[in-house]
Amino acid sequence: MHQMHEPKPTRVINNVPIFHNIEEDSQIARKASFRLRLIAYIIDTTFQTTLFALNKSIFLIFIEKQSLFALGHQVEFQFLTYFLTLCLYSFYPLYKHGQTIGKKAVGIQLVNEDPLKKISLFSIIMREYFAKPLSTLPLFFGFIIARFNSESKTLHDYICRTKVISCKNL
Repeated sequence: MHQMHEPKPTRVINNVPIFHNIEEDSQIARKASFRLRLIAYIIDTTFQTTLFALNKSIFLIFIEKQSLFALGHQVEFQFLTYFLTLCLYSFYPLYKHGQTIGKKAVGIQLVNEDPLKKISLFSIIMREYFAKPLSTLPLFFGFIIARFNSESKTLHDYICRTKVISCKNL
């Protein structure tokens, strides 16, 4: 007579056996809705703008006291301030947790398309610094396409092979 074996759990968390793997988890994960992504974007833009202004003010005060600011270095200064703001607000939190303040507030998370891989810092920098600005041209087209595709992916998600999922009740 053929004897049935009970499947072994893939892992045990808090004494609870788990009988599935990460690939199944990522298939179960729900995509983040366009509405939640929009709300997160508005929150993040508000925080980033405030942080950018604060960074710029601090640098201006420091530079004026040091008499180092020449009119010809304004472009470099703007770039440095913008990059510093992105590092503090986007690059590090997205790399570490997959969430900015806005994403965390609405319960969504940035993940790699490949569920077995963590998003690289390079992908995050490309997404936030190069691909996301492309999504604003023309007239936020790269963001709007998320409303009309089944995965709610933006242009910068397609370019950087990422997706945003709902992380509530996971």
